[in-house]
Amino acid sequence: MKKQKRRAEPFSLSRALGAAGRTEEVQKLLYGKPALHIDCTGNISIENCREILQYNEDELLLDMGICRVAFKGDGILVDPYQKDRITAHGRVFSVSFHGKDEVSGQ
Repeated sequence: MKKQKRRAEPFSLSRALGAAGRTEEVQKLLYGKPALHIDCTGNISIENCREILQYNEDELLLDMGICRVAFKGDGILVDPYQKDRITAHGRVFSVSFHGKDEVSGQ
């Protein structure tokens, strides 16, 4: 007699986080946080950025709420702004993180 395989239960993120029935808390945990995505071809995607503080083709300085992020490079170009996402591309040489009160270059 062949043993029957037990069918796997569908994955539930809220159950995995122990938050079943607490959807609002899970959404606060997963969404609305600042995030950076950078790939090796020079594409940058920034989610939930509060403000672009400085921008030119050599530098992009962002207020992320909890810190400031500075991108330095060549030919940095910010694409048209979307609701919760900024996309840019160019040749990025460095990415640095600064405290809220630090000024770029200091």
